[in-house]
Amino acid sequence: AANEARHRAPKVKIHELEDEAAKFEIQETDCSVANALRRVMISEVVTMAIDLVTIEENTSVLNDEIIAHRLGLIPLRYHYREGETKLRDDITETMSSERDIQRRFRFTRNCDCEEYCEWCAVKLSLSVSFNERARHRPDRERDLPLLVTSLDLRSEDPDVAPVNFATEAERREATHPATGEPIE
Repeated sequence: AANEARHRAPKVKIHELEDEAAKFEIQETDCSVANALRRVMISEVVTMAIDLVTIEENTSVLNDEIIAHRLGLIPLRYHYREGETKLRDDITETMSSERDIQRRFRFTRNCDCEEYCEWCAVKLSLSVSFNERARHRPDRERDLPLLVTSLDLRSEDPDVAPVNFATEAERREATHPATGEPIE
């Protein structure tokens, strides 16, 4: 019975606690309790994802469905900008802070717009041309495959941007499609 009680009352040691992050350690429990806590935390975090993809022209070797699936795996980051971010008029008292994504966006299922609007959706675009990029490469690299990353996605909403984990070499290769200038 004492061993069972130990698993039901874990000790939690908090190392860091911030508005949007926490580092803590759970002791004297089994993995199932820690996993249950992890799952609850993940389910309570409001996230954004790409879920509707319209492809106008695809000349790559990848099928449209594969590209759409891969786009859906790219995490999107919301960044509140003090004094610049437009907030909803129907904000309730239960929402915690202006940085809360729910103060900026509604779930699409809760929005009363016809299709999508600035309060329930963000439009991202991806326009990459092999010929445009190859033109800016050295001759020996012109026929190499083109690397397309989340750095190439453009958001129409300044508060939302795709997360990228590009290496320094990938960042150097990323160029603006129209000008060929490096993307910062």
